[in-house]
Amino acid sequence: MAQTEYDIVVINAPLKDEFGTSFATDVANDTYSGVMMLIKSDIFDQVSCGLEELGIFTVSKPTNASLVYSASRLCLATRARLLRAEKKNESLLNKMEEIRLVNRAKWLLIQNLGVSEAEAHRLIEKQAMDMRQSKRDICIRLIRTYEN
Repeated sequence: MAQTEYDIVVINAPLKDEFGTSFATDVANDTYSGVMMLIKSDIFDQVSCGLEELGIFTVSKPTNASLVYSASRLCLATRARLLRAEKKNESLLNKMEEIRLVNRAKWLLIQNLGVSEAEAHRLIEKQAMDMRQSKRDICIRLIRTYEN
């Protein structure tokens, strides 16, 4: 599990060494894999409530193939949604980091060159266009120049 990302992890409880809830919880918390747990019907209600709150699909057994197929499709759909959310989150974090770098570089330009904030912003954008580099790269270079 540490080296390979799986689309779906199906756990047929109980496992040999434990019931399987700890393993299911670890997989759900540490990966983007869809997790489905098959649980005996006599204990299904008491076990499934806590697991479903963690995003673990639970299926009562005995079951049939169509129900397992439907649950596995739901796991895949949920996994795809999680991956999209993670990608969006990563994009937002990168944008926030770029904004922090731009603001830091602007204030260094203001302090060292005596320009206004608007002028500092324009200088960064112009230099990025002229040098065909990202604003992020220009700001990193400016920060290194003026903070040393």
